[in-house]
Amino acid sequence: MRAAVLTWALVGLFLVEEASSKCPTIKRRPQDTNCNYYCRNEADNGWEEGFLLDGQTCNYETSNDGECRDGICYKAS
Repeated sequence: MRAAVLTWALVGLFLVEEASSKCPTIKRRPQDTNCNYYCRNEADNGWEEGFLLDGQTCNYETSNDGECRDGICYKAS
């Protein structure tokens, strides 16, 4: 029972940490090819992951043939 509680506590902590990214959601910049990017954390001792806005173009197979949705590049239809 203790192991199950500890496991769920760690999973919950991980999910809270993932949801609290300090990187802003941004529009695509010329250097962006994927739907995610990294920015320095507030303590300046590590990195946080940020995402492009949904609907921004990305490189799925070739240049600008994809579309960002929830931080993932999908083939544009």
